[in-house]
This record gives sequence, C-alpha cells and structure tokens, in this order.
Amino acid sequence: TVNGPAYPLLSHGITKLHQFNVVEWLKSAAVKATGATTPEEKRRVSNWVIDLFILTKFAIVLGAWYLNIAGPVAVFGIAYLLVYNVFTYFWHHLWLHAPEYATNNPYRERRRFITVLSAMAFSMVTYAFFYHRVFASHFDWPRDVPAPIAALTFSIGNALTGATGDLRAKTSCAYLLMSSQLVMTFVFVAMILNTSIPA
Repeated sequence: TVNGPAYPLLSHGITKLHQFNVVEWLKSAAVKATGATTPEEKRRVSNWVIDLFILTKFAIVLGAWYLNIAGPVAVFGIAYLLVYNVFTYFWHHLWLHAPEYATNNPYRERRRFITVLSAMAFSMVTYAFFYHRVFASHFDWPRDVPAPIAALTFSIGNALTGATGDLRAKTSCAYLLMSSQLVMTFVFVAMILNTSIPA
C-alpha cells in the first residue's frame, strides 16, 4: 500500500463508527420492507427515511427540552444524535465517492444544501438544550431574557460568530462545552469548503 499506518487505522475506525449509525439501519430496513430493487427506488426510500429521521431528531431534542428531560439516558441519546449528525454528513459527502447517478442529478446539490443547513441547525438547537437543561448551573444567566431564548441565541452566536451575548460561562465544564461547539462548527465549515472547491 502507498499509505502509511495512519490512513488504514483511521479508515478502519470510521468504518466501525458507520456500523453504529442508526439511520443506516433504518434505511436498510425500509428498503427491505418496501421491496425496493432498482437504484431509483432505493434512493427514493432512503431519502424518505433520511427526511423523516431529521424531523424525528428535532422532535426528540425539542421535546426533551420542553419537558425538561435531562437524565443520563436522554443526554446520552441526544449526544449520540449530535455526534452522528455531523458524522453522517461527513460519511456521505466526503468519505464516500459520489455515485455515478449523482453526476447528472439536478437535485443532489439542492439536497446536500438542505442537509447541511438542517445538520447545522440541529447542532445549534442541541447545544442550546445542553446549555439550558443539562449544564445550566455552569453559566450565569441574564435576568431580563427568558432562559430558552438566551440559550438558543447563545448557541447560535457561539457557533457562527463566537459572540456569546449576555450568557456567561463560569466553569471549566462550560468553557469545554462551548469549545466543542466551535470545533463542530469548524468541522462543518471545513466539510462545506472541501465539497465546494474544485479539486
């Protein structure tokens, strides 16, 4: 092989992570359940599963946020969704080569644009949930702004501009959480640039 040891190890790890992606399990199950056989039928079924899964992810996080469900199991599940939110985009748009049908598919770029916007929005909403419901005691909260609004605007500002408004981190845990959001945003930007700039 022309590659050193780093690439095979990384490739193996990424492949293993992909095997734990629940949306891929759902896509496979849906294709079997619907009896889809042609590439066009499989794509249609997969796109339906992806879109429904995106809506379900938002419903889970917003529901947990509204109902104040922040136990260990809920936090672990939502953290899983957050990690695989960025991993799924990485897998399909960077790690895999685009299939041949995509070359002349006018909807592929549009779907990719919608996918990355929804993925970034999900990331910001999820971090807002973490700030407000899971790590609230690690921040100083403004008195004149409702906590959910403060958490959401803080999350958006931290992700896009680095500005955090009136919400203030006061512990090392809070700073680490904020830093992880910035890193995730950087990963999204890097992936967008990588897929946008011609080779």
